[in-house]
Amino acid sequence: VQETPLLQQLFFDTPTNTNAALLGTFLFTFMPALVVAFALTLALKWSADLENGRLEVLFSTPQSRFKVLFARWGANVLVLLVAPLLTWLAILIGAQLSHLAVDQGRIFAASFNMFPMELITIGLVYALAGRLRYGALVSLLSAYIVLAYMEELFEGAITMPVWLMNLSIFHVYGNPVFLGVNWTNFLGMIGVALALLLIGLIQFRAADIKLG
Repeated sequence: VQETPLLQQLFFDTPTNTNAALLGTFLFTFMPALVVAFALTLALKWSADLENGRLEVLFSTPQSRFKVLFARWGANVLVLLVAPLLTWLAILIGAQLSHLAVDQGRIFAASFNMFPMELITIGLVYALAGRLRYGALVSLLSAYIVLAYMEELFEGAITMPVWLMNLSIFHVYGNPVFLGVNWTNFLGMIGVALALLLIGLIQFRAADIKLG
């Protein structure tokens, strides 16, 4: 990495002078994108069910829309908690098998710091599902995730305004495996995710089950 100018620019703010540092750099450069993609895929089932009218049978019986949405959201959250946990365990086991000395606390922090990004992703789906058709929603959020990731990946190579960088969940995630958790950003992302959930609830209570 140190002998490759392009990689030096991509990983400009991370140490890569040891095997353990190199492991952390590569894993936590690409793993957040995979976790967010998983969250998007999981949450899109809600949008598909709304558009296809699969919830009509459920609402033919006395059901609170709030309870239905919150139950589905809660189930997604529980599943999404597994991804950071498996990431943490896999890295620790891999490091042990490879005889690499890693900071277990930092690995834990970096793994679970991905959770707010997952929450924001599913929050965006729930907030927009009643307003956009499934295809449009997939295109819009996929484009955002790709652009947000590329923006953070090429931060060292391309100069961008701070306000634009802060629109990227990957930029706000930061580099906790080396720099520690930024609790302001962490709590801020949690707040954004909860706000998106509230928006989703409000629009779901007023929207039709099936988009016409």
